[in-house]
Amino acid sequence: MLSAIFTGLFLQLAALTLTALVGLGWVAPAFGDHVSGHMLLALVSALLTLFVQTVVLFYSMAAGRRVKDLSEAGKWATGNETEHREMLKTVVTIRKKIWPFAITSIVLVILTFWLGAATHTHATSDSRLHLGFAIATLLTSLIAIVLEMKWLPKNEAMMDLAWVKYGEYENPLKEETF
Repeated sequence: MLSAIFTGLFLQLAALTLTALVGLGWVAPAFGDHVSGHMLLALVSALLTLFVQTVVLFYSMAAGRRVKDLSEAGKWATGNETEHREMLKTVVTIRKKIWPFAITSIVLVILTFWLGAATHTHATSDSRLHLGFAIATLLTSLIAIVLEMKWLPKNEAMMDLAWVKYGEYENPLKEETF
């Protein structure tokens, strides 16, 4: 699962960067004129960002829930309250590291897309606002991706540890290799 998420994160960053470069006129789109190429890339990168960051949020939520359920069962089976609290504390710490930037990335990409449409239709004449939000979106997404690359493997390691200690001896949610 993590390899699919990491591939999505890389594609998200590549799409956002390419959209910015085409929007600034530093790269010519391979299709259509400058504006239509930028708009199509903006649509693709916005949808990709929404999808990938939502998957990250749900993955961390589901993995955290699984760790909580397994450690809770283990707490009752073994009577080890301290280990249970430590596992929950780690899951909450991971979530606190990932979620703020993932959610901010989603909000900023929506606002940037909306401001780009407003600039294109001349609903607003100040394209600098769109540029500012685009830069903020790119930087926030970059920070979110770096944090997710750092903390999601730790999230999976916690889930594996919970499975080994309290559940099955093999994590059935892990990727299968064919």
